[in-house]
Amino acid sequence: MIWRRADWAAATRPSRDELDLLERYVTASRNADLTALAALLREDVLQAMPPAALVYDGRAAVLDMWRPVLEGEERWGEWHCVPLAVNRQPAVANYVRRPGETSYTAVNIDVLCAEDGLITEITTFGPELLPLFGLPLSVDPAIPERAVTGS
Repeated sequence: MIWRRADWAAATRPSRDELDLLERYVTASRNADLTALAALLREDVLQAMPPAALVYDGRAAVLDMWRPVLEGEERWGEWHCVPLAVNRQPAVANYVRRPGETSYTAVNIDVLCAEDGLITEITTFGPELLPLFGLPLSVDPAIPERAVTGS
């Protein structure tokens, strides 16, 4: 079947349920709370990181990948997350302030797919895309969040 632009559905914003899920994801990420993050992931969640051929298959694999950056002595630092919408899907720009640093540095963008209130897929892109969304590659913690998010 050939799809024509005239056949496309009207652009939509993320649903209220998707926005609620995004809010919980942002809060859990900011708090580096693996238990709360795990509760948001469907058992068969996938996380991909294009253009690298990295794919994490299943909740346990995704959490194992996140654990060293969020917990323990090797954790990266304090997290700052900015909610977005990317390609009509809920997304979040992630920044981290490492110990001894004064500003948050961009890490990535997570684009979320959800079904029945759980995250089914996360596609993670590099921070170089943030300027396309009007976001900086670093954030000074003294700047009010609304100046960064545009809200």
